[in-house]
Amino acid sequence: MIEMKNLVKKYGGKVVFSNFSLSIQQSSIVGLYGRSGSGKTTLLNLIGGLDLPDSGDILVNHKKLTKSLSELADYRRTYLGIIPQSFALLNFKSAFYNIALPLIGKAGKEEIEKEIEILSEKLEINTLLKDRPTELSAGERQRVAIARAVITKPAVILADEPTSALDETTQSIIKDLFLQEQNRGCTIIFSSHNKTFGEFADKIIQLP
Repeated sequence: MIEMKNLVKKYGGKVVFSNFSLSIQQSSIVGLYGRSGSGKTTLLNLIGGLDLPDSGDILVNHKKLTKSLSELADYRRTYLGIIPQSFALLNFKSAFYNIALPLIGKAGKEEIEKEIEILSEKLEINTLLKDRPTELSAGERQRVAIARAVITKPAVILADEPTSALDETTQSIIKDLFLQEQNRGCTIIFSSHNKTFGEFADKIIQLP
């Protein structure tokens, strides 16, 4: 379970959240919707420990998120799969390396190769694994970023506009993948402008 209690977040003179509270049940899929600047990305960053609230608390499994940068980094490595809107891929490395990165040092070569084979086939990027991100389309880079987030089988996936560069067919593939992750107990929180994509979500949060 993720709980946000009385969050306040400001950037300069702009108030993004004022006494914002929200509870998200474990193994649920939650869609965040709202106009540009409504706070969708900010909320994902707060849950992910990439940003800190000015006041209020965020609890994950009844444990308050710390403000320690090292502990937040460990929290992200241990519990989260993050799909940033910018993809955040290493352009000088192959798609295979980018996907494998979270597992390096945690799993053996054969296990990594097997997991990437399964995921890349699901996401239809199995023929692109030797290519660098600079050689891929925006939609292909997005699928590489999704594979990288999912490969560790995280407890929580935070996805910022995960289908922005994808056509309807590929959006359907991502939806099926998210539902498979939910079935194994993962909680998924995504932001989107695409109301059709979010129809499968258990809960929709409309930000003002």
